Amino acid sequence: MKNLVLLLFIYFNIFNISAQNQSINDTQITKKILYGQITLDAFKLDICSTWYPTKPDSYLADTKIVKELRTQKLETISISLIIGSWCHDSHREVPRFIKILEEIQFPFDKLKMNALDTHKIFSRFRCKR
Repeated sequence: MKNLVLLLFIYFNIFNISAQNQSINDTQITKKILYGQITLDAFKLDICSTWYPTKPDSYLADTKIVKELRTQKLETISISLIIGSWCHDSHREVPRFIKILEEIQFPFDKLKMNALDTHKIFSRFRCKR
């Protein structure tokens, strides 16, 4: 019985990891993009190398706001971040947002990220107006 539980645990963890950080070829822009549930590791992929900085960039968060955020009970907050790896706004704002989360020591297990295609759709999200 213990072996069965262990095998199931391993199987579901492998399945969960492989289901994240996927990319697809988007036919609208004929480019590979992130799609679906992603983790911070997705930003290390080649398709993000042109816009996600590997070194800290020059963006400086407002220290007053960072200080205020640090006083919050961050463990009680969950964030759902929806991005478009093809979108210039995401290229600019996501690295800044992640940098702020790092500065306030946000618990990243409370951050859920999903990447949409250029039709602004992912099976769990529809962001079109």
